[in-house]
Amino acid sequence: MKTIKLLAIGILFLVSNSIDAQVSVNVNIGARPVWAPAPGYASVDFFYIPDIHAYYDTRASVFIYLNGNNWVRARQLPAHYRHYNLKKCHKVALKGYRGNQPYRHFDNHKHYHKSNNGNKNHKHKK
Repeated sequence: MKTIKLLAIGILFLVSNSIDAQVSVNVNIGARPVWAPAPGYASVDFFYIPDIHAYYDTRASVFIYLNGNNWVRARQLPAHYRHYNLKKCHKVALKGYRGNQPYRHFDNHKHYHKSNNGNKNHKHKK
């Protein structure tokens, strides 16, 4: 009887550790895109991309951009930015912003420096 109790306790212990491990794996599934700055930006929820006047929501993994007069959330940028190089463009980390609508501050954000480094067809003059 004592052996059965010890065996039951051991099984419960193993099951509870397995459940904890699964929870921690599920929490960390959402990964940043390869083009997003990594060091020092782990807590940033939004990046603004001045070259294309768009935002990237790191929590939802979606872009937010203007389509006519409406802000749209989508997994990909619109077709006219299909060849835009997100690895090379200037990105502004919106540190400290809490909320879901960074575009409410677009009038301030649209004045950030544009790099044009992401534009595949842009020829930089020296």
